[in-house]
Amino acid sequence: MKLLSWNVHGLGNPRGIRTLCDLIKKEALDIVFLQETRLQVCDFDSCKFKLGFSNCLVVSIEGRSGGIALLWGRDINLTILNYSKYHIDACVTVDGISTDKFFLTGVYGHPNHSLRHRTWDLICSLCRQVDEAWLVFGDFNEILYQHEKWGGRDRLERQMLAFRQVVNDCSLRDIGFRGPKYTWCNGRESCSSISVRLDRLFGNPQWWARFAHARVLHEGAAYSDHSPIWLLSEVATVERRRVKLFGFEAMWLGETGCDNIVEDTWRGATYSNSMDDLMRKISNCGKILQAWNHTSFGHVQKKLTQAKLRLRQLQEMDLMSLRRVEQQAIREDIQKWKKNSIGKLLNDEGEWQEGELRDGLITEYFQQMFTTANQRGPMDFLVALAGRVSNAMNEDFSKRYTEAEV
Repeated sequence: MKLLSWNVHGLGNPRGIRTLCDLIKKEALDIVFLQETRLQVCDFDSCKFKLGFSNCLVVSIEGRSGGIALLWGRDINLTILNYSKYHIDACVTVDGISTDKFFLTGVYGHPNHSLRHRTWDLICSLCRQVDEAWLVFGDFNEILYQHEKWGGRDRLERQMLAFRQVVNDCSLRDIGFRGPKYTWCNGRESCSSISVRLDRLFGNPQWWARFAHARVLHEGAAYSDHSPIWLLSEVATVERRRVKLFGFEAMWLGETGCDNIVEDTWRGATYSNSMDDLMRKISNCGKILQAWNHTSFGHVQKKLTQAKLRLRQLQEMDLMSLRRVEQQAIREDIQKWKKNSIGKLLNDEGEWQEGELRDGLITEYFQQMFTTANQRGPMDFLVALAGRVSNAMNEDFSKRYTEAEV
């Protein structure tokens, strides 16, 4: 089983969706718990399908902050037990056996430290029996000990003590981690930099007995001020194999090679007016563009992976953000290879166009590309399509239904 917990710091930005999609596709995740989505339920529906999940529970934001969501794959037998704006509690049944199950609780700690006792009371109220495996994880907005914070003022001892108390009362144990020590950073330089371990996973004794070899990884990310954290357990699920579909990359626009390939393919020999010929041209154009992309831009995913590795290594070494400029340069490098948006375009006069003027250039470009001097009726291609319903079949379909059929 693979699980991801991440405070995404808002998913309204397309960049956040792309980053999350990349993480999910890379790891073939089974369960994802998101905090700070800053989305309403209706806004999250489109995100669910973009992320490749058919199952999810979304808790809307209140005001302009908050919002949590739990997503799980088709192969995961997960039942929601209860939820609030600060938690989602669920039960996972393994291999369809009702007695073979464990519980998980995704937590988003109250952002107001004076009200955080409500989070601790909530966790205690959900505490499982000694024979029930229980995983508790998320962004708790609190630390257990002073050494889990770097920079800024010391944490108040009573705040940490309250967190430690609920962990002890519920017989929970930190699963640990590999990777950067801190999961949140304010992004400031030098003496103003603050880094804290706010995100973590706990398991009770029964969970530890069952998932003794589970591992937690802290990953660096170019998006959000929190790091995504992963749980990898020894209970394997069938990995969802994803077929890589062709996609037109934004970085191709403006490249002469791209223009030539599209124009040459579209103006190539036409053997008929059938839809098959149209689809053949589109398919051929995609194959040629992919080959051209490999030779012109290299292996994008490889470069993206290398940039992420450099960012992670730098985050581990540079705890005080003394090399913040270098970190930002790597983040921009990552976004360069992931970018799927167009900020501005150069027109024929050599002037950069943004906003509505940029959109007008795009519209005009494709209008010219798909406009020919010898226009034909828009439905001409239907002439070559073979009929599938014969006259006899049509008569049979048109008959009135009988009482026996009903």
